[in-house]
Formats: sequence, structure tokens, C-alpha cells
Amino acid sequence: MKMLKDIAISSVITTIVMLVLNASWDWVFIASLEVAVLASVILAGMLKGAISLEKVMAAYFLTHKTMPKLKRGVSSYIILVGSKFVAMGVIAMLFGQHVAFTGAFGGVVAFFAIIFAVLGIEGVIGKVIARREVVAV
Repeated sequence: MKMLKDIAISSVITTIVMLVLNASWDWVFIASLEVAVLASVILAGMLKGAISLEKVMAAYFLTHKTMPKLKRGVSSYIILVGSKFVAMGVIAMLFGQHVAFTGAFGGVVAFFAIIFAVLGIEGVIGKVIARREVVAV
């Protein structure tokens, strides 16, 4: 249940970020609100799934005897960065010309700007919620 709540909150944040960047930046094009919402749900689900997979793989590789931290670092990098490219590909495949990330490096900069903005906003919201919980106790 917590995972679904996290995906829902992340989807709302991602939708807002996508729409703001669509309105203010030529490198991001989203055809409609419906497309933005669907793309956001896909992106949020893939991000949360990648983070969950990364945690499992990190725990697994840290049990190894030879170079556990190196294996953990490499696997984390591949999962977390690779999942972003997979998400970008899935969105491009599903929505075609209705979603376009253009500009530097074939749209990678625009797509990663969305990812970093979403993660930054989620981090700020998480800190605000944590502070409220501490004050309430």
C-alpha cells in the first residue's frame, strides 16, 4: 500500500514538473494533460521499481567476499541510470510524437532535468513531512 501511495504522490509531482517544463522550455513537449498524467505514472512506477531493485541488489552484493562495495556501486549505477533510459524508451515507444524530449544529447538532458526536479521536490517534501512528524511527537 505504501508503494502505491508513493507512486501516486510521485506521479502528481512528475505531472506538475512535466507540465511546467512543457510550458516554459522548448526541449520538453507534452501534447496534453492526459498524456502527461499517463507518462508520469509510468515514470514514477519505473523509478520506484528501480529504487526497490537497487536496494535488493545492494544487499545481495554487500554479502560477497570479493569487492562487495565495488559490485554494489556498479550494480547501483547500472540499475539507477539504466532504468532512466529504459523509462525514456518506454515513454517514447508508448506515446510517440505526443511526448518529445529534445535538445542536447537527443533529449537526455531534458529528460534528466525532469528526473532531477522530481527527486529534488520529493526530497524537500519528505523533509517537511519528517519535520512535522517530529514536531507532532
